[in-house]
Amino acid sequence: MTPAEYSALAHPRLSHPARSLYSLQLRRLIMENQPPRLSYPELGRSLAVVDPMDTSGFSYQVNARQLTALFDELIEAGLLSIESSVESEHYHQCSFTLPLLNQRSRSPLPERPFQMHLHWRPDEELPALARLCGVIDASYSEEDLGEFIAYWLGRPEVFDSQHQWMLKFI
Repeated sequence: MTPAEYSALAHPRLSHPARSLYSLQLRRLIMENQPPRLSYPELGRSLAVVDPMDTSGFSYQVNARQLTALFDELIEAGLLSIESSVESEHYHQCSFTLPLLNQRSRSPLPERPFQMHLHWRPDEELPALARLCGVIDASYSEEDLGEFIAYWLGRPEVFDSQHQWMLKFI
């Protein structure tokens, strides 16, 4: 979860069902590369709570109007963008995007360390980090990068964050 998503989800005006819908269903659809379409029956079932003691079988169910209200909450929070070409009171079968999912921003929490891998690349913060370390020219060749990666691939016991790997690379 990105820091921007976390911040938006932590807003006190966002209801628990809206948070659950985003975190457990909408985000999962995108992360699993499933078609980003809002299916009211599927999303309604995902929010239903089954109660074996209740004769109807459910202690909590949402209807189409409630789902639309939850989507409106997520849109207002900036977590959901719906691509609808037709004016309708519902969003059933509309395509959607999650604008904060790919928003890169530095988290106040430390990054999780990882092993070096073949596809590692320094990020866009390398030039600023290099200047901070006293290196004026942060340019590098693919050969330099390949040697760095090869060296650290030989040491699988080393786990570092992206920032720490970039410091080593400088």
